[in-house]
Amino acid sequence: MPETTVQNRLYIYEPNLIPQIAQLVSYDNHTPIVSKKKKNAIARHRNKLTEVLNTLNAATNHSILLHILRQLSNGTVYSPSFLDALFTLLSYLTDTAIGSQMLSSAGMITTLIHIIDSDRVQPNVLSKAVSLLHVAFDSMDNAYPSFFNFNGLEASIKALHTQTNNCINGSEHHQDSINLVKGILRLIIRMIRTNDAGTTLRNLMETSVPDVLKKIMEHQTLFGSSIFGLAMSLYSSYVHTEPTSLSVLLEVQVPQIFLKTIKAYNGHCDAALLLSILSVFEATCLNKQGLELFKDENPLPYFFDLICSSQFLANPMEVSQSDNVGNTAAELARHEPSLQGQMFQCIHSMLQRVIRLGESEEGKPEDDSHQLAWKAVPERNTVHKAECRLLAMIEMVARFLEGFLETDNVKEFIEYNGHEILLRYYSLPMLPFDYYLSNAFGALSDVFKMLANEDVVKIVGAIEKALRKEADRIVQSKPTQKSSVVDFIYVDGKLFFTLNISIHYSLFS
Repeated sequence: MPETTVQNRLYIYEPNLIPQIAQLVSYDNHTPIVSKKKKNAIARHRNKLTEVLNTLNAATNHSILLHILRQLSNGTVYSPSFLDALFTLLSYLTDTAIGSQMLSSAGMITTLIHIIDSDRVQPNVLSKAVSLLHVAFDSMDNAYPSFFNFNGLEASIKALHTQTNNCINGSEHHQDSINLVKGILRLIIRMIRTNDAGTTLRNLMETSVPDVLKKIMEHQTLFGSSIFGLAMSLYSSYVHTEPTSLSVLLEVQVPQIFLKTIKAYNGHCDAALLLSILSVFEATCLNKQGLELFKDENPLPYFFDLICSSQFLANPMEVSQSDNVGNTAAELARHEPSLQGQMFQCIHSMLQRVIRLGESEEGKPEDDSHQLAWKAVPERNTVHKAECRLLAMIEMVARFLEGFLETDNVKEFIEYNGHEILLRYYSLPMLPFDYYLSNAFGALSDVFKMLANEDVVKIVGAIEKALRKEADRIVQSKPTQKSSVVDFIYVDGKLFFTLNISIHYSLFS
């Protein structure tokens, strides 16, 4: 409801409404739940925010909000609805400029640390406290100093270690523990990637964090792909920030377990996970011992198995982000030139995998639109788009190359005639008749533009050669004047003649 409407219809008749609602917050029954929600709603009216904060005494340590937080740290149990209302209100107030200042001066950060450090608090409350810390780090100027000065990092690591063990041992609050582990991992990664932590994190890998990372890797099916990716991000982010820590981590077998787990992984796969894996590769190769380990384990082929997996190809949104994966792979090869040869070998195998898929039944479209139609067929359902793994594979490869070839890799790609392999994609027998309308066709065209910009003579010459070969195969001297392929193709009420090398003419409308 607009602020002016509320002012004219409510506040003008109830000028003491906000203080009266504030009085209800202190009572431990169902009324505080409703009153907190009302306070949250009223506070979102900008001209009432200050009044809400003042009636709650938000700037004082003895305010009702801080009192409830202290009760939580002492083990007091509140209903889920009450907790949701409380932390929703606190998150909104903390996210405002004046609210963050008042809650900061009241000591909210210190109180949250006491909650996280308490053994009597349930995981769902701990998870909400960690989420509120994320908001505080965004809005409070002194959030990081307060967090570190009052042993917030130690409390977070302790909670992380405890909840990780609880997950493995089969805690009754398993999902809450999973959410808490996820939240604390994000919190630590955030601190690593910002400059606000200073030297406080220098000894992070001398705590129980390496043990936690190993347990997550050893039980990755239990923790899921999200925590698996966060664990890899924490490892790679920290090693890039403190390269000398890699030697310590190698001694306690953390990189070894990471690489073995990646090689055996066959779960959910998305672009974020692939980027995290590449970051692990790059971090592991930062010193000689790590590079030797990487070459011995040889995880690159397994990485390309993941990007070609059905789990990844089934999601068009993830496939569209393959250029970021290709760009990161190029960075890995650039930072470690000794991996360049193996990287190109894996890419070559990936390109050949597309051809094998396009020549097998596995790659055919769901609606058999790759077959020639000798008679009129029913119009297709345009709402439900038929799946075609071959198109997803071609788009993934093209977008990966689009990112990978942005550097000098494009020269080497042309030298080993990678473009000739790509040209074969246009004549794969399992391509649907309307391939030229797909995202895969557009992505592959973009790759050829990049290649032509590098060596237009060689690329155009290869295209001409492929066109001539297909034309000779289709248009041959025959006793009859009919086409050697088919008289016509009749689909969706339209008549098409198709030369399957990306040239398409509509003869009739």
